[in-house]
Amino acid sequence: WVGRGQLVRVGGWGGVYVTHAVIGDITQTKGGLVADALVEVYTNVTSLVNAAKVSVVSTVVGPQPSNDVVWTGRSETVLLMLNEYVTLYQKTLITGASLWDITYTPHLYTLVTQLVDDSNGKVIDNINTTFGIRKVQFDPTEGLFLNENKVKVKGMCNHQDFVGVGTAVPDRINRFSY
Repeated sequence: WVGRGQLVRVGGWGGVYVTHAVIGDITQTKGGLVADALVEVYTNVTSLVNAAKVSVVSTVVGPQPSNDVVWTGRSETVLLMLNEYVTLYQKTLITGASLWDITYTPHLYTLVTQLVDDSNGKVIDNINTTFGIRKVQFDPTEGLFLNENKVKVKGMCNHQDFVGVGTAVPDRINRFSY
């Protein structure tokens, strides 16, 4: 949504993407699983004005509920021209990150992204993105692993197999077909 005054903004379908990779060993603590993690942030920025000089300030806080500041970083400054679209990249290593897990505690972090007008230092757009750090692996013979622990996958995907009953198949249809 473009409001008045948001002529330069974090753009397009959310505009902020967070990826992560667990590095090294995963250890169990009293509070859950922890490991070091490389976190990468991609922020899409678009401009509806000519010659906008901006940068992105990103802050990782968490895990919830503590919400301690884990990392703050600033991207390079870019000069955006009219209708220009750029992706700004940042990365950090979070040591001792609390992992999101279904067996222990589903720790979540929040990435606070602020788009800053470098000509006056004002924040012109901001977005909060919630994410969990985890290690997911799939082995064709052994199955699914989450944070190096085997996870048994239960259920099925049997949607839209019978016309006229909607997008989810009722139990009576499943009993009929099997």
